[in-house]
Amino acid sequence: MSPPRTTADWTALIASARASIRPAPTPSTAAPPAQPISRFIDHTQLSPAATPAQITTLCTEARNHAFAAVCVRPPHVALAASHLRSLSPEEHGVPAPVALACVVGFHEGSAPVPAKVAEAQRAVADGADELDVVLNRAPLVAGALEDVFAELRALRHAAGEEVLLKLILETSQLAPELVVAACVLAGYAGCDFVKTSTGFCGRGASVDDVLLMSAVAEYLERQGVGRRDGEGRLVRMKVKASGGIRSYVDAVKMIEAGAQRIGTSSGIEIVQEEKEAAVGGEKSTGTDAASKGENDY
Repeated sequence: MSPPRTTADWTALIASARASIRPAPTPSTAAPPAQPISRFIDHTQLSPAATPAQITTLCTEARNHAFAAVCVRPPHVALAASHLRSLSPEEHGVPAPVALACVVGFHEGSAPVPAKVAEAQRAVADGADELDVVLNRAPLVAGALEDVFAELRALRHAAGEEVLLKLILETSQLAPELVVAACVLAGYAGCDFVKTSTGFCGRGASVDDVLLMSAVAEYLERQGVGRRDGEGRLVRMKVKASGGIRSYVDAVKMIEAGAQRIGTSSGIEIVQEEKEAAVGGEKSTGTDAASKGENDY
């Protein structure tokens, strides 16, 4: 489906979406996911003070625990890429390669579009498989929807067709109607994921955020909006929950609500809690990410 051309047209389309979307009720229980929790986790180190040693440790941990991805800042992409590719997954018994994600426009999202595009292109050139781009919220809040879409399309083009593009909304800073608007714009722009939070601004993810974002993604799929796979089939936009997720119980709640990825600096603790749960052990509350110098991610 072709995107609208003007802000007025975007406003009308988003109003129609809001009238049609019905988020699922909050799950009363959260069943363990069908696959290991590790395959949902983006193992994250976003401290501005992160050292090369911490980045290599992050990558080793991700490979050893079969995490879905590592997520780092732009200066660390080349090092992380080199370390992740140094050994094949088979040598560690890992079911799939660990992807490399890089944040762009982190963490405010307000950099000029050319600067964000250049940062995205450099990250891809350095080896990033995925880009976690921060939404510029100011034009969204101001109602300049055409401008928001133009930026997202520029970033989609900069990422290229093979790189996953995740849009960080910072849901704690947006009213629900603006979360819907951002998700609709992301879907039409070809984003692969919408993501709750940076972990550096306000509260982190909530189950309600994920339920709402998942409902928009489902609506867009029904409308035929989204990226296509290699065989031309529509692929539903996915949801990543991040910010303040420090325990296995919290991660499972987000997955039950519709998240396909979990961004956290507490991945190892979460995997350990999963093992304890499997044998009937006591589950801890997880490690406070702030104690690692990673704020609340």
